[in-house]
Amino acid sequence: MAATYLKYCGRRPTQLMAPNMRLALLTLVMSLGLVAGAKGEAASWDKPGATEGIIANDMSQCRASAEKEAARRYPYNANYGAGGSYSTSMSQTRDWMNRSNTRDALFNDCMELKGYRRSQ
Repeated sequence: MAATYLKYCGRRPTQLMAPNMRLALLTLVMSLGLVAGAKGEAASWDKPGATEGIIANDMSQCRASAEKEAARRYPYNANYGAGGSYSTSMSQTRDWMNRSNTRDALFNDCMELKGYRRSQ
């Protein structure tokens, strides 16, 4: 027991983890941060004279165009090369976050260009 204690004394817990466990922990923390800070379509959108049907149609159009553009910028099937599973997973996580942030920003921009304002 004393030898085990001396072996790990002074190291941070993440230094004791295997690289894939660090990646899993990083992905979990980043995902929780995204969920906690996600704004996306949670707020409702208002536009003078717009009916529920018009708003739903405009949201659908903006959502589709934002998803298409975000997937073009950050493809789902990108070739990450021969960097190994750790670097590939990190690249995929980075692209997932970039795609998600881009999609949300493009959706919001589209709705604002159509004359909508967020309501609280």
